[in-house]
Amino acid sequence: MSEYAHIKSINTKLVKFSWMHYTYINQIFGDLEVRDIIEHVFPNDKIGFEHYTDEEFGFHHYVYDKYTLNTTCSIGEKVQDTSVNVNDNLCATYSILAYFGVPFVADPMENQMNMIRVCRKMINNKRFIASVNAAILTDPQERKRWEIYNRVTEKSRERAYHVNMDPVAFWEKIRGVLDEWEEFGHIFFIGDGTH
Repeated sequence: MSEYAHIKSINTKLVKFSWMHYTYINQIFGDLEVRDIIEHVFPNDKIGFEHYTDEEFGFHHYVYDKYTLNTTCSIGEKVQDTSVNVNDNLCATYSILAYFGVPFVADPMENQMNMIRVCRKMINNKRFIASVNAAILTDPQERKRWEIYNRVTEKSRERAYHVNMDPVAFWEKIRGVLDEWEEFGHIFFIGDGTH
C-alpha cells in the first residue's frame, strides 16, 4: 500500500469513528438523564453538572462548585479550543473529568486517555449499568431516544436510524467505541483531525 493510500485509509477510519463517537459517547454521556444517573451513582457533595444551550452546537457541558457556584468549563480553562483542535467537541467528557476530580492537562491526548478511563470506570460499575438499563434502555417509550449519526447522503436524508437499546448490544457498542478512541480515534480531536 502506498503512503498516500495508507493515510487515506486512516483518515477514512477517523471519519467513521467520529460519527460513532458522536453517537455513542457525546450524545449518551451528554444526555441530561444519564448525567443525573452519574450524579446519583457517583455522588459528589461539592461538584454538580450544568449546561447551557448553544444555538450552533446544542448543549455545552461544564461543572459548578455547589458551595461557591464557581464553574469549571473546558473552554474557560482553555483545554477545548476549536481554533487549534478543529474537531474538539468533547465538552461532555471534559465535564465528566472535572466531576470526577481529574485535572485538565495541556496535552489533548492525555486528557482523552483520562476521559476513556473515566468512561470505562462508569460502564464497569454495576449500579450505573443497572440504572441506565432501568431508566432508559428497557423503557419501551425510549426506543428512539438516541439517533445514530452519520454523514448525510441522499439515501439517509429522509430516514433517521436509532441506537439499538438492547442493553447487551448497547454497552458492547460503547466499549467498542472507547477501544477505537484509545487506539486511534484520539487523532480526530487533535489539530485538523487527520493523520
